[in-house]
Amino acid sequence: MRASLTRAALIALTLVVVAVGSAAATTFNRHGDQVLANRLTLHMSDMPTGWRAVPPSTPSTSCKIFESITSLSTAKAETDFSESSGGAFSQVGVLPTLALSKRTYLNVLTNAAGCLLKLSGVDHPRVGELSVPRIGDQSKGWSLQGSVKTLHVHGELVVVRIRRALALYLFAGFGVGDSVAELRLVRQAASRA
Repeated sequence: MRASLTRAALIALTLVVVAVGSAAATTFNRHGDQVLANRLTLHMSDMPTGWRAVPPSTPSTSCKIFESITSLSTAKAETDFSESSGGAFSQVGVLPTLALSKRTYLNVLTNAAGCLLKLSGVDHPRVGELSVPRIGDQSKGWSLQGSVKTLHVHGELVVVRIRRALALYLFAGFGVGDSVAELRLVRQAASRA
């Protein structure tokens, strides 16, 4: 009886040591995770002349894809930029495990088109796939066309997964978007991983 209690106590102690070690390892890795999250956002130096940084604000939508990327993250970062006819938003979350980042990426892919259709203030939205070359481990994009009052608006959403990090890049504005320039910005941000 005493031997089985001692064995149970040793097993429990081992589990506590492993759990504490894992927590310490997670804390240790958080700095690296935060560095990665910061690197993957769009930076002012990436942006063309005429753009300015503005306080980050998650796009207005009833969808939860923006929250799904950061809610379980060990690190997250956001940046927001504007110019006279549009804006750019980037949000990055580094998930605790590779498996979770892959599942979250698939969840975002499943819901992204529907989320773009629900962007508030856009009348008659139309969403289609955006041709995105492979960036990072996985990448996919969508384009949005619609109107606000009588003005034509566009939006492009690109999702990139690099190891445990998920990055959302959203570009929007009046008129017609320049997806070539936008993908160049995404590729530049992803190259810092």
